[in-house]
Amino acid sequence: MTTDVLSASMIDVVQSYPGSYITAVKDGHIPVLTRVVGLRVDDPESVTVAIQTPISDEFLACLAQNPRVALVGVKVTTYLTFQFKGNVVATWEATEEDCALIQDYVDGFSALVAHVGLDPVRYGPAFSEGPWTCLRMQIDQVFDQTPRVGAGNLIKSREGT
Repeated sequence: MTTDVLSASMIDVVQSYPGSYITAVKDGHIPVLTRVVGLRVDDPESVTVAIQTPISDEFLACLAQNPRVALVGVKVTTYLTFQFKGNVVATWEATEEDCALIQDYVDGFSALVAHVGLDPVRYGPAFSEGPWTCLRMQIDQVFDQTPRVGAGNLIKSREGT
């Protein structure tokens, strides 16, 4: 029996488009959010998330106290929306390989916003300014957040969570 939290179709969704992503950690009962500037599926149970370090001080301070995070992604052209919940199990300063992931994301996101009629100069380059921090998120729950009947439903959960 497989214990993969991310199905092959969910992995395809994450890897096939630049989407709009945000991640959150709680400071007590108040969520602290930061914009994601790169996302990579590492395996069917974890992802690497890149965030801009200079604008993520509060997020990173909260993360040091509480590794539990949520990641929300939206496929802008279809409104397909998902949420991953899990724990950050590692953090590091972006490597050269991570910087290539971030640049691919920024280029893809710029093209995406142009496709939906927004100014790519306004939305893309702001995300390409580093330095960046990468987070490895071990996913234990996946939720459908697409605005429709069933939004909020649990899609998959790791055993024991």
